[in-house]
Amino acid sequence: MACHRYFCDKIDAAMCELSAEESHHAASVIRAREGDTVEVFDGRGTVADATVSEVTRQSVHVVVARRWPQAPEPHPSLSLQVAVPKGSRPRVLVEKCTELGVNVIQPIVTGRSAVRPRASVVSRWRRYAIEAAKQSRQAWLPRIQPPLAFDQSIETGRIGLDEETLNLIASPGANARPLAAVLRDAAAAGGLMHVAIWIGPEGGFTPDEMTGAMATGLQPVSLGTAVLRIETAAIAAVAAMRLGQLTIRD
Repeated sequence: MACHRYFCDKIDAAMCELSAEESHHAASVIRAREGDTVEVFDGRGTVADATVSEVTRQSVHVVVARRWPQAPEPHPSLSLQVAVPKGSRPRVLVEKCTELGVNVIQPIVTGRSAVRPRASVVSRWRRYAIEAAKQSRQAWLPRIQPPLAFDQSIETGRIGLDEETLNLIASPGANARPLAAVLRDAAAAGGLMHVAIWIGPEGGFTPDEMTGAMATGLQPVSLGTAVLRIETAAIAAVAAMRLGQLTIRD
């Protein structure tokens, strides 16, 4: 059975202290004991084998035994600019996209958004990402950005317009090409380095938002004929971009 895995922001020293939240989980939930073999990761590509050296009510310390070669960041770089779902659904979105290897998650507020998140969404979503990375054994955590208005997200999230980048916006419109076809063309051209995709709320982007996005170079893409929830659309898009690479390369 695989050993337990914990997030530790700094594992460059011989001994590391888990965060208060991770320490509580290790001591109170997992019932970690001194001498247990564990794995720690910093969310930036570094993973290490370690041994629990001290367990108290407040903290858990581990001794690093071996650091593995740094894992490469998921490639191509994938930025998800996404409207925020209601209720508990953001957790599903963040967890599954973390498992699939998204690089950036940017919450956005659009004209039809039902949820207008506060800045606290960053720390909450980061906790979801950490739990998902622990389970899926991802070495990299996505960068969770503070919420932005749609227009601002276009300014900051749009990647340079060249043959190595794709700037996409999900749309049910007749002018939208299937995402799979766009990815096939990009793979055939070779050299794809960056992808950014915008996912709107269930009501979709407004006509003015779509017009503005396309004027700045975003390409409309279709995710199929069904009307998808936000988190479903986000997961489907990330899966198509990540898992599609495996099919194309084979």
